[in-house]
Amino acid sequence: VGLTFDLSLTEGPGHATVLAEQAYSEQVDVVAAAGGDGTIHEVINGLLRATDQKSAAVKLAVLPLGSGNDFAQMAGCPRDLDRAAMAIAAGVIRRIDVGHTTIVADRQTHNRYFCNNMGIGFEAQVTLESYNVARLRGLALYLVATLRALRGYDSFHVELTCTDGEGSEWIRSGPIFMITIGNSPRAGGGFYLTPQAQMDDGFLDVGVIDPIPVWRAVTLLLQILLRRHANDPVVTMRRATCIDVDCSVGVPIQLDGEVLAKSANHVKVVIDRRRLQVVTDG
Repeated sequence: VGLTFDLSLTEGPGHATVLAEQAYSEQVDVVAAAGGDGTIHEVINGLLRATDQKSAAVKLAVLPLGSGNDFAQMAGCPRDLDRAAMAIAAGVIRRIDVGHTTIVADRQTHNRYFCNNMGIGFEAQVTLESYNVARLRGLALYLVATLRALRGYDSFHVELTCTDGEGSEWIRSGPIFMITIGNSPRAGGGFYLTPQAQMDDGFLDVGVIDPIPVWRAVTLLLQILLRRHANDPVVTMRRATCIDVDCSVGVPIQLDGEVLAKSANHVKVVIDRRRLQVVTDG
């Protein structure tokens, strides 16, 4: 399709973020991330850190080579390399929201962006388990990791505040099985945890699940796979522009399928509207 490009290979965790920041400083037009949701997560953090808060970042293209590819499919990115190259040449762009997090864990403060999904509690525990599952990809990988994570998992006590676009607050204090925050409907290779989420509506969808026994978690998992869990009595769905979570004992956190902290005490999430420019299929 007549494109010229420079190829940069990552050398370890976090290197894609450095490469994306360098690409911005070199004033490239498009940065193509070849990998899965974790690679995309690193790239967007490099691009967004390098840009002014009020500006859109360099255009992001995705070459979906990961195990789940949730972001690529939900954002409307091409699913194969040939179509991805043609999409870059065509230059069709979609501007989407991103979540901006401040996380305090082990007396350190982390500021990170996420483009697809954030999980607090059980969802992050599933991600930790997925690191130890070999030879599986996509939905099968996360199903096995989910069943493993259920062994010995306990709910955690939180102070949770969700603020909507008009400043109204929804407050929850007490034990919680998990909190999922979705910019898109899907995570984990096929789990539609926040099925009504939209990437460009100016809101994050928040799902809160009450403490439940293992057998109930298994039945709820089946409901999630069928996208029928939103009305379950143990599930509360909210829409928010700001989310605050405090947990004195510490809780695991994952962003876009990568665990950022195993024991976080404070989390604040705000939405940055239409910050990211993504090359799509048109």
